[in-house]
Amino acid sequence: MIAELFNRIAEEEQGERYKFYPRPSSAGPDRCIRSLVYDASSVPSKPFTGRTLLVFDDGSWHEQLSMDWLRKSVFKVHSEQMKVKCPPPFTWGHIDFMVTTPLKIDILVEHKAINHFSFQRYWDDEYPFDYLTQCALYSHGIQTHLNPACKWIILLLKNKNTAQYLELFCNYDIILDNLHVTEKILSTGETKGTDEYPLLSIDNIVKDACNKFYSVFDYRDKKTLPRRPFEIDDWHCQYCGWGDICWEGYEQEFKTFEKGQLPDAAGAIKKYFVASEEKKKVTKLYDVNRDTIKALMIENNLNEAVVENFLCRLTLTKDKKHRLYIKQIK
Repeated sequence: MIAELFNRIAEEEQGERYKFYPRPSSAGPDRCIRSLVYDASSVPSKPFTGRTLLVFDDGSWHEQLSMDWLRKSVFKVHSEQMKVKCPPPFTWGHIDFMVTTPLKIDILVEHKAINHFSFQRYWDDEYPFDYLTQCALYSHGIQTHLNPACKWIILLLKNKNTAQYLELFCNYDIILDNLHVTEKILSTGETKGTDEYPLLSIDNIVKDACNKFYSVFDYRDKKTLPRRPFEIDDWHCQYCGWGDICWEGYEQEFKTFEKGQLPDAAGAIKKYFVASEEKKKVTKLYDVNRDTIKALMIENNLNEAVVENFLCRLTLTKDKKHRLYIKQIK
């Protein structure tokens, strides 16, 4: 009765898209530069979907909830949505908030609410480079115009599925233009890294972000486009407001490709060929054993069987084909 209303209401309530300007939240290396050029060139974008708008709204409320909990602690929460002057070509950005420790140390906090799978990746071995770039730009502005000693940053990631938190404790050296991720800290108390041995160092992080937008302006002024950094089935393209116009007429564009030499590719090609041959062997082994198990289950009129610590299940598709599922059990 009401479930279908939310997306529709969000779509009807949305106003016009913001006017383009260099935003710290768009400056990271994973953000598609081609979409930024479309935006800077005033090419109309598709409206946001209702679900996307609800996700944006959801993230804002998670941020408020986190600040409410922090206010019950020894940390002083302040400077919510404070305007910060960022280096050119950026103008202004708005930080999420800051905290002051009992030792009177100010720390910039950038809060993000993310899904469970992204949360797990960032705890394991990946890093949210776009978020870290945004943090560095804010820190650069704070150190330049407000507090030269404020070099510490907490990128606080909240798992929207489990309410678990992951803290990336960072510092930004404005002289060297270098951001260090010194520790990863889970709300369970687990940690990775130390201040002496950073988990990650990113050189020229603000310079690269600024140069990215100078390139955007250059493409815009010359009325050209950079190459597409993603394939059409990548999520960046699937959710992009300029995805349709970006890939329109690509068939004709592809016909202009030519034969020629491929420099610096020999190593990757050899590795690909070896991996391809191994994949064929593994696939053949997989197919043979799958067919053997299916035949044995059909012969014995079984749709489920336990063999040692494996559960085998046979199902039937709509077109009467047998499908086998196997999972390991305790």
